[in-house]
Amino acid sequence: MDPLPRRLNPAAVRGTELHRRIELHQKGMIPLPIDDTPSYDAVAEDDWSPGAYDTYLRSRFADRQAALVEQPFNLEVGRTVIRGRIDAIYVEGDRWEIVDFKSGLPSDDPNRLVQLQAYAVAANDVDFGLPSPADLRVTFAYLGGGGHEETHVADRGWTERARDAVTGLVSGIESGAFEETPGTWCRHCDFVRFCPAGREFLGG
Repeated sequence: MDPLPRRLNPAAVRGTELHRRIELHQKGMIPLPIDDTPSYDAVAEDDWSPGAYDTYLRSRFADRQAALVEQPFNLEVGRTVIRGRIDAIYVEGDRWEIVDFKSGLPSDDPNRLVQLQAYAVAANDVDFGLPSPADLRVTFAYLGGGGHEETHVADRGWTERARDAVTGLVSGIESGAFEETPGTWCRHCDFVRFCPAGREFLGG
């Protein structure tokens, strides 16, 4: 299962360049600067977050060496294969922390958690060439607005619920059942013109 193609936009470009700089930093290379002027990041006001890379450099992640960076994986869920990429996996002994870096501000999208849920399931099901974690944590590191972290301890119970959520999502996709969840995120959705609920939420 691959993501649907989306049109290129300034926020996506900014995010891609930020992830590339973080990857180079983790590999001990000096990345080129990003133009953080408002004209470069001229997207929705609540998404603009200058200095995201500087926020990363001040974070607890910058001085830690990730075991894996920009790590692709294939997660089999029933008849479906989910293809994903993890920004960074930090390993200390038998403890893992899987981190997804976000260039913007914390999101209020209730569906955002499925990304970390899929990572937790992958950590248990996919061979990453590392010892299996006895202690697993999954984190969104928002680098916009000065930085914010959202971390979940993926213990047995959390991971089982994550597996149920991912399996349910895949089953819905396979059966063609899609529940509409309109919200503020509709403003940035490439497919809102095909979604009556989204158009209604945005006022037509």
